[in-house]
Parts: sequence; C-alpha cells; structure tokens
Amino acid sequence: MDIKNMDVRLICAGFALLGIFVLPNLASAGLAMFWDDFEQDKLGGQPSQWKYAAGNQKGEIIKDPKDGSNQVFSMPDRFPRGSFGFYVIGDKTWTDYVVEWDWMPAAGYHGINFRYNDKDNYYLADKRDGWQNFATGSFKWNEGDWYRARLILKGSKFTVKIKEKGDKTSFKQIDPEKSGVEGEDKNFKSGGFCSGKGLIDNVVVGKTINDLDLTVDGMGKLATIWGRIKTR
Repeated sequence: MDIKNMDVRLICAGFALLGIFVLPNLASAGLAMFWDDFEQDKLGGQPSQWKYAAGNQKGEIIKDPKDGSNQVFSMPDRFPRGSFGFYVIGDKTWTDYVVEWDWMPAAGYHGINFRYNDKDNYYLADKRDGWQNFATGSFKWNEGDWYRARLILKGSKFTVKIKEKGDKTSFKQIDPEKSGVEGEDKNFKSGGFCSGKGLIDNVVVGKTINDLDLTVDGMGKLATIWGRIKTR
C-alpha cells in the first residue's frame, strides 16, 4: 500500500488492573520484566500471557502475513460494534518502564495503550485525533510492513520512537520529533501495557532502556541467549 504520513498522538482517555505475567528466564537474570513472541500459543487462540480485561472484541494468534512460519498477535478492532477488546500485561505496580515491540499497522485506526488502570483510565498512542491530546508527532507508515517501536515512560513524560523492522539504527539515535512523539501528562502515574489495533510481536518490557538493550538484539529480535527466537 501507499506510504501514509500520519499523525502519531499521545492521548489521555478517561481498563481493571491485572496481574503481572513473568517469564523467569529473563526476570531471574535481572533484565526484562516480561517478554512474549507468541510462539507458545495456539493459532486462532488467545495470547496466553495477556489478560483480557474488557470490551466485546477479541483478538487472536495468527500467522505472520510476511512469514508463515512465524506467529503474531492480531489485536482486536474497535469496530464494528464500537468497543475495544483490551489485552493487558502489568498492573498498578508498573510505573516507569520501557516497552519494545514489533508493530504492523492496520488499515485506518491503529494504536497502543499504556498505563492502563481500567476501561476509562489509560493513555493511548494513536495515529489520529481523539480525547485529550497532550503531544503530537509524525511518522510515515507503510501499512502491511513491520516496524519496531519503543515506548519510554518516566514520571509524567512519555516518548514513543518508531523505525522500520530490521533497521539497525539505535533507538538512542532516533529523534522522536521526526519518527515518533514526545509528551507529558500527570493524570496516570502507573498501569500496565495494553493492546490497541494492528499486529504485534516480540514484546519486551524492562524497567530501563539498558534492560531492553541486553534482551533485544540489533534487529529487534529477542536475543539468542534467551532461547526462543524468531528467525525471519
């Protein structure tokens, strides 16, 4: 599809707090708080390490449109019935944290939610207008292609950086004003990470950027030291 220059917006919406799911091989090493590549899940089923919170839409595990040997999570759409289905990792103990994930935009609306408390209280990183905007930026999405995203939450400040999947450029070198968004808001001080719309894969959560740098290799894959890896 054609490349579309879309606004990326951080939005304050105004889903229930849920348990943390920890994979011990990373957590015990003092690195990531959570990681998931969805390979352990059944095709057509639900993501086993994510808690379904609310809504009337369900997502499912599907084959990667770019690589049939790879499994990814297809996040639920808001439409046609007008209510999201929210899948959450983390809870109110998650305050400052960093998330990286592979992200394939869906047609039309797509986004990701964070500092999720309940169905009425969370932030939304979204490519369109909505609710209370407290930051805007831009990024050229090519729908149907994979990207790597990094979300940094520290105090009241939020940063989202995006690059093409496989781009070896360090996130530290990416300017969020050109490829992402920065913002600040004090409404929600804690909460989990939550699905929005589109496809996601290789999700890693750490307390600091260094945690993720040690867990994810330069191609955005989970590091080979941790075993289960996407080989595409």
